[in-house]
Amino acid sequence: MDDEKRSFGVREIDRIFGGSLPRGFSFLVIGQPGSGKEVMLKQFAGAKSKDESCVYFTATEGSEEIFSFIEQHGWSREINIVDLGKIYYDRVLSQTLRIAKERREMSVEKITEAAAESEETLYEEEINFVNLVWASFTEMAKPTRAVFDCLEFIADYHSQQDAINLVQTIKTYTQNSGGLVFFSLTKDLYPQMQLRMESIADCVIELDTNRRVDEIERLVILKRIKNSPHRISINRYRITDAGFEYDTMKRVV
Repeated sequence: MDDEKRSFGVREIDRIFGGSLPRGFSFLVIGQPGSGKEVMLKQFAGAKSKDESCVYFTATEGSEEIFSFIEQHGWSREINIVDLGKIYYDRVLSQTLRIAKERREMSVEKITEAAAESEETLYEEEINFVNLVWASFTEMAKPTRAVFDCLEFIADYHSQQDAINLVQTIKTYTQNSGGLVFFSLTKDLYPQMQLRMESIADCVIELDTNRRVDEIERLVILKRIKNSPHRISINRYRITDAGFEYDTMKRVV
């Protein structure tokens, strides 16, 4: 790995806080699609130190896609990726599709006979993704650097309250283990869940984009940081070939 590129990744993430990321902290990153939050998450994961383990939970991207992006930017590839989308497809959706195909080829009588059995089989194949995420997370060596780009999937598959409970539990665990975790949410997709998670996270970062006549202005808003209200700020940032990068301009407000 190119040490200069990795140093860039570490530096740009740390600059949000004016120095090194505080240990034991949980961060919530919110933004609309296209704001660059996925770039920030990968850059954070790829900036791990040699003394950290790293796990990346995703429900929207495949492992190879994530690794390809990280390698392209010269960040650390030593990341364990838990692809909830693939697990869901392999163990739930593919079975549902198989049964649906079989039913199209069956007579009405056969469908009626198989209905109860099929429903029981599908029920047995349901996955508790909350437990799966928690088990995978706590199996990592400490201190752990973790990314959770899967909360909306948890909210859709289980419930918003399950997603909130998972964040609260992970936040408490991280405080005691000295790790670092980043959660992500699409802005305003689940307003009530977002509000609750903003109150749980130690630090809340919002990525905002404003369209101008000939450019897009990107703003990183430090909305909340525990015990440091004086550090709330708005700065400009860019998404370049190198990754998430602060603009040379100073604080906006």
